[in-house]
Amino acid sequence: MLSSPVFLALLYLGAALVFSVAYYIAWQMNSDSFIVHQEMNLRPLALWRRLRNQSRTGHPKTPQAKDTLEKVNEEYVKLEQQEQQQQQELLEIEPKLKAAAEDVTRLAELHNKEWAKKVQDLLQQQQAAIDAAIANMKKDIQNNPNDIEGADRRATSAIRAATEGQDWSPNAIFSKAGATSHLAALDNALRVRDDLTSKQIETNDKLRETRVALRTLLETWDKERLARLTYFDFLYFSMGVATSNTFGDIIPNDRVVRFVIVVQLLLSLTLVGLFINAVS
Repeated sequence: MLSSPVFLALLYLGAALVFSVAYYIAWQMNSDSFIVHQEMNLRPLALWRRLRNQSRTGHPKTPQAKDTLEKVNEEYVKLEQQEQQQQQELLEIEPKLKAAAEDVTRLAELHNKEWAKKVQDLLQQQQAAIDAAIANMKKDIQNNPNDIEGADRRATSAIRAATEGQDWSPNAIFSKAGATSHLAALDNALRVRDDLTSKQIETNDKLRETRVALRTLLETWDKERLARLTYFDFLYFSMGVATSNTFGDIIPNDRVVRFVIVVQLLLSLTLVGLFINAVS
């Protein structure tokens, strides 16, 4: 059978068909397995006719066409740079936020210590006023042992006079003690920390949106690449390999694919040699 030129010719063509299917499957599985010339399968004359027809019908002369691979690539580069910038911003925010949190903790400790001391001082003042009134009451009783009720009234009046104009309720004491010398600095540190936290959250949200846009763009890139070629393009490519006459418009970009091409090339050369020998 290998001496029959017809059989060898059919085997040659059949091998080209089989390898074209293999290339097409590789392309569908991984669109990066081949590099495609940017003008592959573009139809400028068809576009010119479409523009001409639109101008006749009164439609806009510039149709809304989907992005080419080149535009998708440009957009991807911009988004990638934006992602790197946002990551850099997060790296810069992190130490600032840590320092602000430490500052808040330090000032809060100083504020709490001063606040506790002020509360204690106010309570001591309150107790001192009460103790003074009680001491006066005791002295009054000693001076007038027969007038205990009067001494009690006078002591009550003395306590009221000592505390008059002073709000000794717990809320009032805590409020007075809260105005420490560290309060303004603590408020400012809290504001800085909250601003940095808000900026971190906002940058994280933007980074998440950027990565979603990148993922969507990569899907668009893959679809655009796969849509650029069909099976017949790989049949054309396979015939070019079989005849050692490819033109560089489709270039293998995968080691496995390159190995398959080498196998097809050697097989095709062998079949051509057998065919010539059979004919002669």
